Parts: sequence; C-alpha cells; structure tokens
Amino acid sequence: MAGELVTLQLGHYANFVASHWWNLQEEYLCNGSQVLKHAEINSNVLFREGLTVHGQPKYTPRVVLLDLKGSLGSLKQEEEHQRTQSAQLCKTWEGPLTTHCTEAAEKNEYLRDLKKHKENSIRREVLRPRAANDTRSWSSMESKVYWLEDSVTVWSDFQRVPLHPRSISILKQYSHEGESDRLATFDLGFQLLSHPDVAEDFEDRLHFFVEECDHLQGFQLLCDWEDGFSGLACRAVEILHDDYDAKGVLTWGLLPGPSQTKVPGRNFNHVLNSALAIAHLAESSSLLCPLSVCPSFKCQPSPPLNFPHIQYQADMKYHSSAILASALETSTLPYRLHSSPASLSQYAESLNYCGRKVAVTRLSFPFSLARGWCLPDALTKHDPETSWQYLCPSGYEQNERCFTQAVSLRGVSAHQSRGFVPPGKEPMSRLHTCESGESVLSLYLQTRYPNTPKVSFSS
Repeated sequence: MAGELVTLQLGHYANFVASHWWNLQEEYLCNGSQVLKHAEINSNVLFREGLTVHGQPKYTPRVVLLDLKGSLGSLKQEEEHQRTQSAQLCKTWEGPLTTHCTEAAEKNEYLRDLKKHKENSIRREVLRPRAANDTRSWSSMESKVYWLEDSVTVWSDFQRVPLHPRSISILKQYSHEGESDRLATFDLGFQLLSHPDVAEDFEDRLHFFVEECDHLQGFQLLCDWEDGFSGLACRAVEILHDDYDAKGVLTWGLLPGPSQTKVPGRNFNHVLNSALAIAHLAESSSLLCPLSVCPSFKCQPSPPLNFPHIQYQADMKYHSSAILASALETSTLPYRLHSSPASLSQYAESLNYCGRKVAVTRLSFPFSLARGWCLPDALTKHDPETSWQYLCPSGYEQNERCFTQAVSLRGVSAHQSRGFVPPGKEPMSRLHTCESGESVLSLYLQTRYPNTPKVSFSS
C-alpha cells in the first residue's frame, strides 16, 4: 500500500495549477465520505481525514501553500492564534486605536452556489445521515454551466476543495499586485525563506502534516520559476533535505503562458530566475520536471503549444493551468494507486537515468480515440510527432533521445483496450493480437523505443 505524500505549492501560478488538480482529486471522493468512486486510486495518499464540528468525516489535502499578500481573493486565511494575539494586544494598549479595513472580495456565482450547496448538505447530514451509496451530491450544480473566464482573477476563485487552516501561509513582505513590492528575483525568494521567522512558520506547518503520517513516502513540490519563488523553492528543498533526507522530492517547475508585460528587463529576469532554478533544483531534487505551454525560455515569448482538439487562451492562467494540471494528474498516477508497486522515490529513481535528474513531459490531450476505434487502432494511426506535445520549455523535440520513460494512459475502457480480429482474417498489426490493454501499450513502446532500458506504464 502506498504511503502518504505532502504537497508543497509555492507561488501564484503553482496554486492555479494545484487548484485544478485538487478539484480533480475531489472527484475520486464521494462527497467527503469514505466511499470512493474510483477504487483504483488511493486518496489517502494525498488527503488527510478529520471530523467536522458535526462529527462527520471530512477530507482535506495534506498541503502547505505559500503565496503573496493580495492573492487569496475571497478565501479567508483562518489563523486563530493571530486573532487571539490581536485581541490581547488591544487589552494591554491604552492609547488611541485606529482600525483600517479593506472591502472583502466578492465571490463569483460559482463560489456562491458552492457555499449554498455545502450549507444545505450539512443540514441534511445533521438531520438524516446520507447512505453510503448516495451519489447525488453535485446533481444541482452539475446541471448548471459556469463560465469563469471573466470572473477568475486568483486561484481561490475556483478552488472547490476546502483547505486545512494550517495549509495557507501568506508572505506579507511582498504583494501579488503592483510593481513596487514584488518578489521578483531568485535571490529575494531564497533570502526570504532563510529568514528565521518565515522559515520557522514554514517548518511548523510542514511538521504538522508530516508528523501525522504513518508511512511518509515523500514530497511533491509545485513551484513558480519566473519570479522569486524560484529561489524560495530551492531553499525549501534544502530544508526538506535537512529534515527528511531519506524521503524523495519530486519537483514540478511551472511557467505560465506568454505574458503581455512590457516592463523593461522583466522577461530577462524571468529567464535568469528559471535558469538558476534548474541549476539548483536539478541538483537537490530526486527528479525535476518542467511544465509549461510555452516551448522556450527565450526573452521573446514564442508561440504557445497547439493541441489539435483544444481551444484555449495560453495567456490566461485559468486556461493554461488546467492543461498542466491534467498532465500532472496523469503523470503522478503510478505512485497513487492501491496496486502501485513503486513509491515516489522509486518512481523518480526509475526516471533518473545515470544521474540525469531532469525529465521531459509529453502529453496527448485528449488522446485520439475515434468512434469505433480500439486502442490498437489508435496507436497504429497515432503520430507522436504531431499528437504528443512537449510540455518542457526547452526545444527537446529537435534532438529527441529517450533514455527511460514512464507512460500513463487514461480514459480507455476495457472493451476498447484490445483489438478484435474476425475469424479467418489477418490482424492489422501485432498490436491487434495482444490480449490486454497493458500488453498493447507495452508492445507499442517496445517497438517505438527499442533501446529504452526501462519502461513503466499504467492504463
């Protein structure tokens, strides 16, 4: 059985990607109950179980996230001890008091409906506990279409999964908006997490989630690269090595789509921050995987990736982060299954060929499986050069060489996995003679990459 993971989210765009990803993870749970919709996926790897004030089971992600002032939107940071300290200070101070209040951010229609739905669900649970096989939780909201492109400004505008009060840490020294107090450079981020107060708060939150784990298998780190969070992520990995040297650290470096900024030198800083992050994180992480819909690190942004079956706005974080979250969801499957034989460390080691700690992610999204086709048909007609897109901003497609790989295939049913050969007819290919989807995929990979020393896959 796979052990627990602790996820770290460092940066605003990293939290965009993670919000999509956590929303996907919630789909594997049945309304917060212990009945799972997808029995293959072990949700206990990522979620911790607690109780609500009404005694009902509640799942929250085992995550520590860092962001800047002004990035929470309508999401409240529940810090009870800070409110207690403020109240005590007011009691001891005898001088005049001045209160400065900012107007609360207004929730969009989706969040308002979500809050109303959760309140109604709590009332029903208190009055009449739901049966284990009752899956009607989202029926009222699933019938409604939400267009969030115009209302999403920060990641919390579409975050559906509730977070634990110890998860959110806001770095108030810097602001998410504006130009005067930005966390703009690698060095600023590294020094910030080296500050005793910030480091102590980060380690306290981290230890809270780690110490309740029975079999911790490692850490997933999602971090921004183009700003100061690149340096903060490098310092965070150093802290992980000091405290948990035997645990694996799988780092996902995230870059948003092409920006429209015209600030002089901003693009150069982005490239420099990314280069420093690669140099440091590749050395200290178990495995480093860059993810972006932009194919290069150049100062002048290149055209974004084109997916044949998707229309998206690459410069909109809400859109580009959804694509990266889908890649993250599929790529992390091998160490999140009940039947998984490998841990995060073993998964990273299998891709760490001869000390090459940087891995490239390719994505076919969605996988082309036309009506009436089976998996052997799709793979026979599948052109990797046009259908699989590199999510690594470096141009590796110009000089491809595969040393080792892990492949995950999603969304193919059992009856579509194998080919049907009518009696008396020759099979269209060797793939059509395989008895299962796993053997089809294995044969395809062996044919496509005959010299690859290791191939792991799941379907």
